[in-house]
Amino acid sequence: FSANLGGNLRLLNNKLNLNLRANIVGDKPAGKTTTISGSIYSENQGYTVFNGAISYAVTKMFTVQCAADNITNLEYYNPGIRSSSGIQPGRVPQAGRIIFLKLIANVGNAL
Repeated sequence: FSANLGGNLRLLNNKLNLNLRANIVGDKPAGKTTTISGSIYSENQGYTVFNGAISYAVTKMFTVQCAADNITNLEYYNPGIRSSSGIQPGRVPQAGRIIFLKLIANVGNAL
């Protein structure tokens, strides 16, 4: 199974936006009787990853945002390809915590 949850909280007359999202993925069987038939693993362990952002509207045109993917820096894997072998991995490690800063320009509000 998999599920996505998310929410926003707007504060300061909608100038500040707090956003938190969760991606929930259950255990996935692997091996000869599955779509990941060549995997050396019998199961890919489920995981929950949290992502979020804090945005502040400086003006009608410009917003500053600090965002993070995999906030908890969870070590997790996605299944590899069907024909995994010593060359193709049975599990693919996913990125750890990523933090980035954005300056967002809404040119539609400038016109």
